[in-house]
Amino acid sequence: MAGEIKGLPNAPPTATTPRAASSTTGTSTAPATSAGSRPIDQIIFTDAAVSLQRLDSFIRGLPVTDGARVGVIREQIADGRYQIDDARVADKFIKFELLYHRASSNDGYQASA
Repeated sequence: MAGEIKGLPNAPPTATTPRAASSTTGTSTAPATSAGSRPIDQIIFTDAAVSLQRLDSFIRGLPVTDGARVGVIREQIADGRYQIDDARVADKFIKFELLYHRASSNDGYQASA
């Protein structure tokens, strides 16, 4: 990801009342503060932002490879039983190239079919 948001709360965000702008008389309607302190600014994350952060954490925790599948393929290679399906590999390359060129010609945005 290009940018990463760290330190999101684990609990869903809570609603707060924003600071109000000064009224026409010039008095401030900002939240009350103790003497000599400033009002505290708050950032409220939407449910979607919190869900995306949790999803990102879950995905980052997944293994990059499937260890069981790698083990099976290693055994097949060692025993001389592993066979490459040339047509399947070629088909995957063609599909990748088509998707890549479609995405790059649309600046990465595609309309749903």
